Amino acid sequence: MDNRSTPAGRYFSARNLHGHYRSAGTTARYIFASPDLESSLAEFLDLLKSALWKNVERHPSLCIGVTDETPSSEAQFFRHEKIEWDDIVEVLPETLPEESEDIALSKQLGMGHQHIWKDAYTKPSWKILVLPHGYQTSSRSRTIDIAFLSNHAIADGLSNVAFHRSLCEYLYKASSLSNLVTTWPIRIPATVNPPVPIEQFITIPSDSSDLSDASDFSPWTGPAPSLDPYTSRCTILTIPETSLTHILKRCKDNSITLAGLLHAYITIHLARSLPQASALLATTPYSMRRFTKTSNHEMVNHVSICMSSFSSSIITEIRASEHGGEAEWKVVRMIAAQFQRDLKKDLETIEKEGSTEALTGIAKIKDFDEYCIGQIKKGKRGGSYEISNLGLTDMPNPDESEEYVKLRLEKLIFSQSGMVAGSVMSLNIVTLKNGPMVLTITWQGESLEEEFVERLKGHLERRLLNLEGMRK
Repeated sequence: MDNRSTPAGRYFSARNLHGHYRSAGTTARYIFASPDLESSLAEFLDLLKSALWKNVERHPSLCIGVTDETPSSEAQFFRHEKIEWDDIVEVLPETLPEESEDIALSKQLGMGHQHIWKDAYTKPSWKILVLPHGYQTSSRSRTIDIAFLSNHAIADGLSNVAFHRSLCEYLYKASSLSNLVTTWPIRIPATVNPPVPIEQFITIPSDSSDLSDASDFSPWTGPAPSLDPYTSRCTILTIPETSLTHILKRCKDNSITLAGLLHAYITIHLARSLPQASALLATTPYSMRRFTKTSNHEMVNHVSICMSSFSSSIITEIRASEHGGEAEWKVVRMIAAQFQRDLKKDLETIEKEGSTEALTGIAKIKDFDEYCIGQIKKGKRGGSYEISNLGLTDMPNPDESEEYVKLRLEKLIFSQSGMVAGSVMSLNIVTLKNGPMVLTITWQGESLEEEFVERLKGHLERRLLNLEGMRK
């Protein structure tokens, strides 16, 4: 087993160790039918024990930990000899009947994302949270959330979806069986190797010059980064499938992408809410799997990031325009078009040079610990906001030929830990095929007031659900 980590792995390992970026996560919400209130949760956990066992066997990344970097050794991948159920599964208390399922989940995700992955030699760099909601007597069912959280060094956003896709399949299969026998812990065979790192597929330029922050561009990046105290926050917005269909049609009619539209809506709201903001810097992670030839069904960390600078002239045009008016719509299309150009430029650079500016920058970092310390000392965060869209996700369906379908997937929710030295907040999106699009806004609690984020969420909800300001 080659346990050497690579620049991207060491980068995310260091950010985790220093508490700057702790985890990405995706939650699957299931409706579990059970005639018995008292045994419904225990019955579901039996299914999960069987399905999770198979899922660990399916994905090598789940068997791999990442050790911390020390003065004498770099961060390294580590294969676990065994995985204990109690080390990776936390069953949370049932939510209160009067509490919204999304509000209850957002609180638990916030707390879950505060965890820093340590003790790599004894515990995996991932875990799942099981959040049971109240039993519905009328339908004889209960809603149960399964949140998968992991160190970004072993799994990117699409890996979160890959985890749930295979777990969902195994859960459906287990639900049709009458006899489930699963013995924990799981013993990991010596043949399991770390996932292939992205550096094996890209070309890092030989130029080893230091990174430079020299630029006249000065975007709003919120308060100075700080780790003490640290809380991670999350809020959830669900857009029904019917509304999403109308949104996508309007986007197509206007030759803009959904991500471009969301960049415009966020930029407009921030420009009008923050009089001190003269410019904004947006980041957009995107998958590199088309270039690494890696299936979306596999768990890897193959991702890069696109940067978009929205200048003072754009901010001025927004402030001079009327809400929902023609001038504002012109700016919407301008911002969406700029994002598409920025992303196209990144993709063309990969095809021509074999790498991206972001990955080349990571490879040039000589000391990852010093880099993280320097991010705090610099006194400025790395961006205004991030949009991370996992796109449309096709998940397994239950066997409808069964007389009694026990389990149905209702929606997926993508979230991240609040960033300390990165973007002030992140808009995270995932859409279930034949289901809703779910957006979360995640942020460090000390960087923004909750009321500010809730106003942004309300702005996005009105724009998206009412097609407010969109032209046909």
